[in-house]
Amino acid sequence: QEPDTNGPIRSGGACVACSSSFSSLFCVDSFFSTHMADPDCQVREGEIAWTLLATILVLGMVPALGMFEAGLLRSKNTVSILTQVLAGLAFNSMLWYIVGYSFVFGDSLGGVIGNPSDHPMFLGLENSECYPGTHIPEQAFAIFQMMFAAITPLLLTGAFAERLLWKHFVVFIVAWEVLVYYPVAHWVWGGGFLAKLGTIDFAGGLTIHTTAGVAAIVSARRLHRRVDFDENNGHYPPSNVPLAVIGGTLLWMGWFGFNAGSTLGNMDLATTVVINTQIASAVSATVWLFMSWMHGSPNAVELLNGAIVGLATITPASGFVSTQSAFVIGLITAPISFGTLYVIRIKLRIDDALDVSSVHGMPGVVGLIATGFCASSSVNEGVMDGIILGGGGKLLGYQLAGIGIVAVYTAIVTRLIFIVIRRVMGRMVREETERDGLDMADHSVTAYRHQESDHCERFPLDQVGRTSITDPLLAGSNHHNDDTYYLQPR
Repeated sequence: QEPDTNGPIRSGGACVACSSSFSSLFCVDSFFSTHMADPDCQVREGEIAWTLLATILVLGMVPALGMFEAGLLRSKNTVSILTQVLAGLAFNSMLWYIVGYSFVFGDSLGGVIGNPSDHPMFLGLENSECYPGTHIPEQAFAIFQMMFAAITPLLLTGAFAERLLWKHFVVFIVAWEVLVYYPVAHWVWGGGFLAKLGTIDFAGGLTIHTTAGVAAIVSARRLHRRVDFDENNGHYPPSNVPLAVIGGTLLWMGWFGFNAGSTLGNMDLATTVVINTQIASAVSATVWLFMSWMHGSPNAVELLNGAIVGLATITPASGFVSTQSAFVIGLITAPISFGTLYVIRIKLRIDDALDVSSVHGMPGVVGLIATGFCASSSVNEGVMDGIILGGGGKLLGYQLAGIGIVAVYTAIVTRLIFIVIRRVMGRMVREETERDGLDMADHSVTAYRHQESDHCERFPLDQVGRTSITDPLLAGSNHHNDDTYYLQPR
């Protein structure tokens, strides 16, 4: 489309004044109807380099997620969870290349979904033309967004862990990617109706963490609780704490590509985003660790859980708030998410295996709401001020509307996917299969030479040793709380 000489340019130059490429998606309404690359813009090598580096950092988060989850689950499911995560990376990357980019960033069809015929298999994406509002080629933008599309459904592996057979997983992950992630990402980032409404999400609090958190609750409720859930009060001993710590710290590092990479080369804003990301995660980790200490269990796993809570919370706000606001956000989100975990696991007895709803979902919601309070036009010219800075409650209203719409849609579609899979493919996993572990049932291979079983007996500590850490939520509970697990492998 030709530039409108009587107003802002409707392609790449429409939002050059914006401080963030994502905020450029809602700077000018006319931008939504074009999404055309800017052939007159000059690409900048430094900005390309940063975007591609951020892409690689987010790619590294996928195996990091696998290691983190594998270390926290029972060893008899190690190969299963690693296979699910890495296979999901391959499946989702392929889908994104074939149709995903067009569904999300193609010309909007009624504000609901992108035109699938726009860029199938990246057709029409040129290295010599900038993505609108940036100085990077549209191919670089497309590959960066591929990493977001790849990792989002994989967060759910932590919710239905140890209870979903391989064949069911393959169908579910593809269906959820297409039916949930693509539409929601288009609504928020691709020029859909939520973007036009005014809902903002810098790097994925709504499109990634809220959808994953809601789907985690639905998934856990659709599947039976794991064997001995009540006996263990929902807490199973981790099989490999060092592996979990390695995976968790790599997630922490990769998150800077996640958030700061979303500036798409705007290095002034990237500096603020990096600081916000580290401050919020460090503060949240500290608060979570001390809360765990109050319940008797300060350890590396709890610290990393707290850090991830802070990271997920600051994700939607990282490019919109000041560093001081990021500090406060980190203080607030840890106790809220800690309390959510207690309610879901202990009170409601929902078996969200690795607490995806509490560690990703609730923080994403908190971050979106915090944006409505703390957003600052001095940090990002593309946003209105939040309530605290005198901007009124309009932005907060947009945020709450986005949360409600996305949560309801995600819950309904996720539930329908599980219903169809169950009716067509049968039961997800049988009790005897769960007891033996999915490694042998699905993959005919085990991760370790000696693997424990749920048929283990309890023996004195001096015979076999301690193999678990205390779950801080169980301290003082009336439920079974033998925080030392004595296992005799069969």
